[in-house]
This record gives sequence, C-alpha cells and structure tokens, in this order.
Amino acid sequence: MIHFLDQKLYHISEEPNISSFRPRLDRNGNMSVWAISAHRVQNYLLPRNCPRICVWAGEKTNEQDRHKLRHANSIIAIERAWFERAESTPLFAYMFDSDGFEIEDANAGYFTSNQDQIPEDVQEIDDPLRHLNRLGTRLEVLEELHSFKETILSSSFAFSMIRMRNAAPIQPTQT
Repeated sequence: MIHFLDQKLYHISEEPNISSFRPRLDRNGNMSVWAISAHRVQNYLLPRNCPRICVWAGEKTNEQDRHKLRHANSIIAIERAWFERAESTPLFAYMFDSDGFEIEDANAGYFTSNQDQIPEDVQEIDDPLRHLNRLGTRLEVLEELHSFKETILSSSFAFSMIRMRNAAPIQPTQT
C-alpha cells in the first residue's frame, strides 16, 4: 500500500515511465506542471478521463451534510459506464517535493509549477479502488452524474468536479 505523505505533492498517471514533467499549456493559458496534495489525492485514483464528482466536508459544511458522509472522509461519484475501467486501470503515483510549486486552488488541492519537475519516486497503484477505500473515500456508482451535480451544487459540501465534459449527456425525461 502506498502511504501518501502530507508534505509531498503527487501526480497520478496511467503512464508508467515519466522521467520528467515539463510545463504544458493549461486551461488558464499558463505553462504549468500540475500536482495534487496528499489531502486530495483520492480524487485522482481513477482513469484520467473518467468523469467524477468528489465531495468532502469543508469549513462551511453544515452538520446535516456532514452526517451524509456516514463515516467516510469523502465521497467520489462516477458513472456505471466507467466502473470497469476504474477497477482495471493501473495507475502510477509520482511524488514531488513541494519546493518550486505554488498553490493554485486550496479547496481542490491543486499546485502548479512553471519549471520542469523530476519526480522523487514513482509507485504503481495496482488496485486504485482499494486505495480509495483505505483512504476513507466511499465510491458511489451512479447511472449518470448530472443529477448528483445539482444536488451537490445546492449543498454545503466542498467539492471538485473533474472531467465532467466526459459525463454521459442528460437524458430527456419521458412523459
């Protein structure tokens, strides 16, 4: 089992042999290497393109919503169509020292660097879903994510919605 260390940053990938991370153009028009804090690494223990909604109790989360976690640290919802890939895709955790990175989004645990980054270590995660469980994350497998998205947006949870452009389209309701 991999132990994710609080003082380290991580990049989770399906690629096993990355020796150097070079800045790439990001969604903000910056050249960046992206990494994730150990506190949010569970949000990335899924195939890269898998759409997901990740929720956890934040500073503004009320007691009613905290109770919905039912002894989990967080919940990650994925679509049933992605479950088999999530179950069978090995991942690799690249570890970095936090020097040279700056916080991009504290809520989501994102850090960026505009410099090349050489990982200190890489470890295979051959059973990512078991790691989710060990990290205290409950995996919810849903038919679609859009209804859950609306529920979370109206809640007091802290959240991150990742690769939602890959989510199944909303199906029209039949009358």
